[in-house]
Amino acid sequence: MRGVLICIHDVSPAHKKPLTQILDDLKTCHVGSVNLGVVPNFHGDHDLTNVPLFTKWLCSLNFKTEFLLHGYYHKRLGENKKLSTCDSLTSKLVSAGEDEFFRLSMKESDKRIAWGIKLFREALHTTPRGFIPPAWMIEPSHMNILFNHGIQYTENHRYILKTETHVKLISPIFSYATRSFLRKNASLCFNALLKRTIGKNSIIRFVIHPNDYRSERVRQSIVTTVQWLTRRYDVCLYRDIV
Repeated sequence: MRGVLICIHDVSPAHKKPLTQILDDLKTCHVGSVNLGVVPNFHGDHDLTNVPLFTKWLCSLNFKTEFLLHGYYHKRLGENKKLSTCDSLTSKLVSAGEDEFFRLSMKESDKRIAWGIKLFREALHTTPRGFIPPAWMIEPSHMNILFNHGIQYTENHRYILKTETHVKLISPIFSYATRSFLRKNASLCFNALLKRTIGKNSIIRFVIHPNDYRSERVRQSIVTTVQWLTRRYDVCLYRDIV
């Protein structure tokens, strides 16, 4: 099994301008399929049911698309807003407070998954099959919550996981970190190294965040890497492989 999953995270009306730029670049690269990690209520300020023009635009894109549930708020709010010293350090390494489900209770996690699915159905007229945890952080014990809500697959930094069978599909990720000069350059170097080491029969994830487009250097890397990947792998939707 091989292929590349091109996925845009943090899809929300809060990011309409960079989303348009990303999609234009993908079209220029002759990409015909794109996975969209949609946040139903980004930071609690962007409820999808309140932006019909945005959701109509999403549903009419000139791509083959798959919508994935990408958290609910995407931000740590409520019971896990404050973390222990140790957990706070862990969180800072992987996210700037955007790891919504990190150390979230099962009860609250269950509520937010249910809320997210409800908004998907109301705003996008579809039910998500997949769930991408913000910052790829979720408690392992919460897999049954996802399965009970009809979510068929989720993922972390290392693999895609089928929630019913717990079968793992190892899948390396190209992604960018742009919230500091050091992180940006480290991610550019890591992605260059990954090009040299990934196998020909791999399932590759290529992740783009709207904030990546704040850096022209990162934008150019995204375009050239997409071109490199699409010459070697078939561009897939998650439903094609999971």
